[in-house]
Amino acid sequence: MSDATFYIICEPEYARIEGNCSAIDPETDRETENYIRAELEAGNEWAWCIVTVFCEIEHNDETFEGLASLGACSYLSEVDFKDPDGYYQSLCAEAFERCVSQIENT
Repeated sequence: MSDATFYIICEPEYARIEGNCSAIDPETDRETENYIRAELEAGNEWAWCIVTVFCEIEHNDETFEGLASLGACSYLSEVDFKDPDGYYQSLCAEAFERCVSQIENT
């Protein structure tokens, strides 16, 4: 993936927080929902978002793009999202594969 450039876009998630952020038990779910709301109110756009990873590859004087998205996300920050144990690497791989597929189809 060294020839690829990756970009991340964090956009607001419009799906309801309730019923979509946790499924542990009613008390834990309520605490998680309240935490997310408080983080959003404090300006943390990563608290409840859709994350899209774009991959861009230059090949034979053309630019190819691939993307992969994940919704109903809750993170502390972009750094937290990029944690090696999270979804970032798999989204990069998926976006990269979509770029390669476009290149192969030209």
